[in-house]
Amino acid sequence: MTIYAIAATQSLQPQRHWRVPTRTHPRPHCRRRSRRPPPSPPARAAIHVRVLEKEADTGTAPRACGYYGASHFALEKAGVYHLLRRAGFMTHGLCWRKLPADVDGTGRHKKLGEAIASLPFAAEGDTTYAAGAGQLNLPQSQFTRLLLGECLGTGRVEVLFRHELKAIRDEDGEEAVHVVARDASTEEDESFT
Repeated sequence: MTIYAIAATQSLQPQRHWRVPTRTHPRPHCRRRSRRPPPSPPARAAIHVRVLEKEADTGTAPRACGYYGASHFALEKAGVYHLLRRAGFMTHGLCWRKLPADVDGTGRHKKLGEAIASLPFAAEGDTTYAAGAGQLNLPQSQFTRLLLGECLGTGRVEVLFRHELKAIRDEDGEEAVHVVARDASTEEDESFT
């Protein structure tokens, strides 16, 4: 797989990424990682990055909360899995139940309904939850704030809020991509290369 990094200080350069090898395992979601270190994300690889965000802030709306499987490996490769693990909490998987049952007939005391289905994301008895096992629970609003802090902490990332993407042009023969975005605070278009 070839991934192109676009940056203000570098032209389009192909960067080779390796695949995570899988071994035969009784639980396919528990995979071992190669001993080779993963490639650095663009900002950690001394590439300057500019992010254009249409919204005025990272947002606080309740959205996604559970991250599992392949997302763990991507977060680990980016070097932020440990940070997000400390901020959130892990669960073994998901369970669907019938409605709560009344215990004493008054409706004031209830017990969990009977389990009708479950979906484990980790091996039974696993309490370590290595990357790829279990479900990381962290509200998206906290998740994005933590990632924003990590990105800005590199000194190589610039985030422009209230900038709506209008066009991306890749001119033949040029080694740069031209981006046009509308700045919502001035209502004017800006160009970036």
